[in-house]
Amino acid sequence: MEERLRGRSLGFFANRAIEHKDKLHQDDFAGAELDRDSSRLHGSGNHPPIAHLRLRALEHAKKMKRFRGGRRTDPAATGDAGTGDSVPGAANWVQMGPIAIPNGQSLGGVARIIVSGRVASIAVHPTSPSTMYLATARGGVWKTTDGGATWAAISDNQVSLAMGAIALAPSAPDTIYAGTGEGHIYYLTAFNPLNALNESYQGSGLLKSTTGGTSWTLQGTVEFTGAAFYRIAVHPTNPDLAYAATSRGLYRTTNGGTNWTLLAGGLPAISATVIAATDVVIDPATPNNVYCAFWGSGIYVCTNGGSAAVTPSWTLAPGGPGATAGRIGLAIAPSSTSNVFALAATPGGAYLGFYRNTGGTGGTFNLITPSSGSNPAVSTSKLFIAVDISTPDTVYLCATSMHKATRNTATGAWAFTDIGQSIHADVRTMAMHPSLNQTVFAGTDGGIYKTTNAGTSWDDTINKRLCTIQFEFADHHPTRDAVVFSGTQDNGTDQYRASEVFYHADDGDGGATAIDPSTPANVLTERFSISPRRSTAGGGFGTFTGVSAGLGGSSLFYPPLALDATNANNIAYGVVPLALDGSQGTGGWSTTVTLPGAAGLPSAIAYVSSTLIYVGTSSGEVYRLVKSGSTWTATAIHAAPLPGGRWIWDIVVSPADPKTITVALGGFGGGHVYRGVVNAAGTAATWTDHSGTGAGALPDAPANALVFDAVTSRFYVGTDVGVYVTTDDGTTWNDFRQGLPNTAIYDLKLHGPSRLLRAATHGRGMWEREIDQSSMNDSIVYVRDNLMHTGRGTAPYNQPAAFDDPLRQVTLGDHVFWWHCADIKNDSDGPGSYQMTPSSVDFYAFESQLAHRDPVRTHVNHAFVQVHNRGIAAASVTVKILYADASGALPNLQSNFWTAWPGNPSAGAWTPIGSAQTLTVKPGEPTVFTWNWTPPSTQAEHSCMLVVCDSAADPIPAASKVFDIATLVNSERRVGLKNLHLVDPTDDTLVLPFDVLPRGADQIRIVLSPDLHGWHVGLVVPKPVLNQIHSSIARVPIPTEAHGRLALHARPNLPKLDATEMLKVEPIAVAGTGDHVALVDRLHHDQPYAAAIVLQHPPKAKRGSITIIHEHNGQVLGGNTFVIAPPIPKTADKRG
Repeated sequence: MEERLRGRSLGFFANRAIEHKDKLHQDDFAGAELDRDSSRLHGSGNHPPIAHLRLRALEHAKKMKRFRGGRRTDPAATGDAGTGDSVPGAANWVQMGPIAIPNGQSLGGVARIIVSGRVASIAVHPTSPSTMYLATARGGVWKTTDGGATWAAISDNQVSLAMGAIALAPSAPDTIYAGTGEGHIYYLTAFNPLNALNESYQGSGLLKSTTGGTSWTLQGTVEFTGAAFYRIAVHPTNPDLAYAATSRGLYRTTNGGTNWTLLAGGLPAISATVIAATDVVIDPATPNNVYCAFWGSGIYVCTNGGSAAVTPSWTLAPGGPGATAGRIGLAIAPSSTSNVFALAATPGGAYLGFYRNTGGTGGTFNLITPSSGSNPAVSTSKLFIAVDISTPDTVYLCATSMHKATRNTATGAWAFTDIGQSIHADVRTMAMHPSLNQTVFAGTDGGIYKTTNAGTSWDDTINKRLCTIQFEFADHHPTRDAVVFSGTQDNGTDQYRASEVFYHADDGDGGATAIDPSTPANVLTERFSISPRRSTAGGGFGTFTGVSAGLGGSSLFYPPLALDATNANNIAYGVVPLALDGSQGTGGWSTTVTLPGAAGLPSAIAYVSSTLIYVGTSSGEVYRLVKSGSTWTATAIHAAPLPGGRWIWDIVVSPADPKTITVALGGFGGGHVYRGVVNAAGTAATWTDHSGTGAGALPDAPANALVFDAVTSRFYVGTDVGVYVTTDDGTTWNDFRQGLPNTAIYDLKLHGPSRLLRAATHGRGMWEREIDQSSMNDSIVYVRDNLMHTGRGTAPYNQPAAFDDPLRQVTLGDHVFWWHCADIKNDSDGPGSYQMTPSSVDFYAFESQLAHRDPVRTHVNHAFVQVHNRGIAAASVTVKILYADASGALPNLQSNFWTAWPGNPSAGAWTPIGSAQTLTVKPGEPTVFTWNWTPPSTQAEHSCMLVVCDSAADPIPAASKVFDIATLVNSERRVGLKNLHLVDPTDDTLVLPFDVLPRGADQIRIVLSPDLHGWHVGLVVPKPVLNQIHSSIARVPIPTEAHGRLALHARPNLPKLDATEMLKVEPIAVAGTGDHVALVDRLHHDQPYAAAIVLQHPPKAKRGSITIIHEHNGQVLGGNTFVIAPPIPKTADKRG
């Protein structure tokens, strides 16, 4: 499961297809990262090395005007750094996440684990091991000081976030060397002939810090721009002496990185057969002894490498893999440094051997043949080795899985044990704890994992708070900003659900995605190659099925797919020939359209209507497909000055004229945004460059995504060097990166209803920006009024949920209301025990493990409130939680509530739970507040819980401090309300009371979700009201067990409920919704009265919801929703 081919631009592999008929295993696509980068980056003609072109583009971007809301600013005048740094008080990009993805895929397929993005290298502080550093793939350097409980990105705006190696100086651990350009993916034989690529696109030098990562200096720009780092080794007592194994050879610095020298003295030169220096290690006991490995040459030793005054000399070590080897990894046993080990692959990436040298610099590397166990599945990109700190008889080998090699000291036999089946596949690197010999850290394509028992079991919680997912494509819900689906490199398809904790929707790799705008429960995605998949259940895990039957031909690694903008049943899929289907892939793909003369593969599709499609290819070709009758005809419309041979990466069709299109191009050299206007006959197009000129030109870097905002007529483009906007149709482009990390933007989507621009990055997660805002608070505190609410604007009211959430007792299609606050949960011991200790409930547990339970009267309950901060600065937030009887109309807050804040108001309808709490809420990481409370035995069954948050950094405005609860909750993002159903310790009867405030001929609408169909429903009202209701509604006796419950809810100031009969409510199905609805009308009465729903479940009851809505002349006067659910386990869903 390597980095995958996304395919962009002209280059060495622009025409390389993936044949569907080959049915290759995922690991056969080992060159995907390089295929994506090398093949998409070049334009036609001769250019400087592409790494230099990228740096040139970044320098150009620094000089561009900024765009903030409706105005352009000069970075020099405003003090901007000319990078993506956030600007206080201004509109900025903010991080959406994910800071955790639960239930991700493990190599063995059984364990479901937390995943993040690829980790290239790990460095552990030698004397304070709770401090660690991660070098991630296009996500930069991350640091923890508490053993992985929290992580922070510490290099977001450095020149490159594509990290290859990181090392600390053992004698001065705040000194960090971090090499940019990832060696793991530098050379992958499957897609890379020896003469094809001799540099790493993202390599921009070495980052050096002497302050533990709080500041950085870029070094070695001449030596390392365009290079890739495999390993960095620092002298054990001299922090200024370090070695770097790179794609350009072995380098050394003796002055802290100010100068780097390419070493020779017996070492081979990089050539067509000697590919790179792939590892270097220094003997910690005798630092003059240094070992290095060269791909295509072998292992070299040095005995004078520890002195700055001496130029090292090297000799080829006897034995070992030699010149027949590809990549080689090295490790020295810390407890016995004469023991040196090597792990080697063939040039093609297969396992070559495991070697041991017991004689140090004078010894021989002997091949070890294990007596048991399988050989590790190494490759050119997955090969690393480390030795147990306490013994040379235990060695760890990184490959597709992690293996442990152990030596029987009595017999001398070695055995291999696979210990990586329960963590993510593709173990790129590892690190040992400096003092605990069984504590090991593994860096994988799914993030970092920790074992404290030498691999018997693994801990995935160390993977939380790393926002490093490598997104490929994204699509969002047509009307709500709470849902985004996105494909990822090696972490499947994931879903944003208005939470910083994303949902794992499908396994494998994740490519293109699409949500049906007319039926959003239909979601399309793919894994890799020709593998479209479809869910009709909102994209829930396990609901995707393959829809590739009938497809064939060739495609990119991630073929594009598109739904017809006028009829979403129609889908186009980017294979050769182009495939069409009228049933979202379930109809067999019976229609194919040949693109005449196409040299490239489909790379972008715009499905304009049922009779018009535009297709762009990986060779810079554009085709217009028109349907006449039942026949599709494709016409090539590309022509000069549209550059040939560069990938068409996105196509935008003018909403005013379907014959006008704008395309985004990859590559370097020339423009990146071109406009094509098709002639009247539809046979050709006239093209013009809309990339701007001079200082207002778009940076010359691959353009990966293009968005048009029809409201403002602005274009936004996502590139390898950030996001840019034009307000004058491409004459001038402006920098729009403010707040974005310096990594590649792989997709952009504009959510029109919310005016949010979303950016899917390849290594730093997903980000968003409100495009109409010129300013914002530095801290934006909020709670979500329901699952479909993101804390922006009024909460969705009576809207269907777009996904299941069993922890909140919500199923797909359930209607949500503003009294369903998604950030309030209660835990009780009703089922016998609490789900977890309150101190263990963080944002991850709150979202993925903790189920809301009914509060139990007279028992200690745990109330949890999760508070979010969608800003750029942390905020100290004070939170207060209260409860009240909600059987009738919601009571107002006490009159002194706001003046008493944060203290308790005078006694009244709303009772505080404990005292207000104040905690820090970080941007992009929710904080969970916890209280214990004991509801009294007399507390109403239908009660509500109210949460109010306030902060000096983001205060509730005075005008919002009202007393009416409905107004307060609907207008204030810092306030949330949750309906509660209180139960007694042994409560088996479901009686749901409510009050009715009549206005004449009223009606009660009762809505049962699909799974409650079959429950017996009764409506209990006072006798005078009962007598007014049409006799066609049957009366049945009230169940005996309900009498006591009804008496408990008697209201002394309201007419009594009839204690003998209730109305038998028989809901009927509503077409298209799955809901069953009953309408009880003619509810005449001249004063308020109490009512209740009595529920009796069938033998095999399911969970579901019942909503009661009080209406008058079609107007909603009030309502309530009850969720009926048995106790559920704390894990949200079970995955095999």
